[in-house]
Amino acid sequence: MSRSTILAAVLGLAAAAAVARAQSLGEVAAREQEKKARKPPTGARVYTDEDLKKARESGSGAVTVLPAVAGVGTASREEVDGASATARDKEKYWRGKAAERREAVRKADARVQELETRISALRVDITPGVNVQDPNRLQTLDRALREAQDALDAARREAASARQALADLEDEARRAGALPGWVREP
Repeated sequence: MSRSTILAAVLGLAAAAAVARAQSLGEVAAREQEKKARKPPTGARVYTDEDLKKARESGSGAVTVLPAVAGVGTASREEVDGASATARDKEKYWRGKAAERREAVRKADARVQELETRISALRVDITPGVNVQDPNRLQTLDRALREAQDALDAARREAASARQALADLEDEARRAGALPGWVREP
């Protein structure tokens, strides 16, 4: 086969596909116009904004009550109130738990700050006139500094643990179905 024959065949197929596509799009457009032209089924009433305005202005306040569908909108007032109370209890629980964990973080941070201040004071040795005659004064100061540093290290670990517990609370609450605002800081 020559190149011109192959080219003619390809062009012929492309033209046929374009014509077929154009016909199908035309058919789709015709069907859409038919749908728009159809009127609502007889017996059906289409309410417009004008109808609602007239009803509001008349002040009749008439409301048509539709028959209840099983399982939809049939909760009793007691069930609704009970569910609200349960939600309030859950919210109170999660807010309380978050407040406890935030307080633990605050206390741990305060303890770290206190120990850092103490270590700074020991390093500066702001009381050089006290026990100057004590031969073990420097050893006593060094021991107090080591103890304070060990306490600071422990307090920092405790603060990190408290922060992690607070961060984990959001995931825990999310898995339990609590709303995010219940555990966030107010």
